[in-house]
Amino acid sequence: MTHWSRLGNNKFAELWYAKNLAYHNPDHIQECYMFLERMNAPYDEDLDYAVLFHDVVYDKDPLKEERSAQLLLKYYPERTKAAEIILATAHHNITPDMDEATRWMIRADLHGLASTHTTVINYAKIMTESMYLYNVSAKTFAEKNLDFMLKLLETAINNSFYDSDEHLQFWIDVSSGTNLTINLSNAICNK
Repeated sequence: MTHWSRLGNNKFAELWYAKNLAYHNPDHIQECYMFLERMNAPYDEDLDYAVLFHDVVYDKDPLKEERSAQLLLKYYPERTKAAEIILATAHHNITPDMDEATRWMIRADLHGLASTHTTVINYAKIMTESMYLYNVSAKTFAEKNLDFMLKLLETAINNSFYDSDEHLQFWIDVSSGTNLTINLSNAICNK
């Protein structure tokens, strides 16, 4: 764990290592924590739990976020706020009345799209993972990814209006990364 997290060596980290996924793995969690640290996000214990558990249930079945939140509540029933934060990662929408911890979770979860380098690397990881989990071809992955990313692009643009001005550049960068991912998926679809 980074210095930002105060959970220490949590016994649930082993849940991540058992999955053997290319993207939704302990590295993704560590990168979310490193983003929060790098951005000087104020510490919030519910956010800490939300980061650790937000993708802990990641398989081919739907409602991953809901099932991750339920698993958190199974072990920590008092962490209802952390579960709510996890649920916000299902759509990544920032609303004007959203609390800051939830905004930080959404930013941390999407920060890999804020740089060209990580966007390309993560695209390859997510494609590999999706082909494995869903037993689909690269072209089918690209078609589904294209649909997802077009919706995410609209979300990122909307978030730039509803998030604080200090995070405007972040959303511009995420929009650029999303556009790059759209281009990568289009290239595979048109092959």
